[in-house]
Amino acid sequence: MAESVAKLTTAPADKADDLKEVDPGTVGADILYRTNRRSRDMLKRVAIDEQSSVQAIIHEALNDWLIKRGRPPMS
Repeated sequence: MAESVAKLTTAPADKADDLKEVDPGTVGADILYRTNRRSRDMLKRVAIDEQSSVQAIIHEALNDWLIKRGRPPMS
């Protein structure tokens, strides 16, 4: 059991370096979005076309939605 905990708590050096640039408030902050397969595939195609990610596209859309309603955008 101790080995399992140690594996979970120690990140490889390259992963640890990646996490230095991540806002601690965003680690593990997941939101589940469900959609049909056709919409998912369309989002994936747009992400590929724009050399982006589905997450970035949804983040942009949510920021636009918040601004439209007079709220501050997410960081």
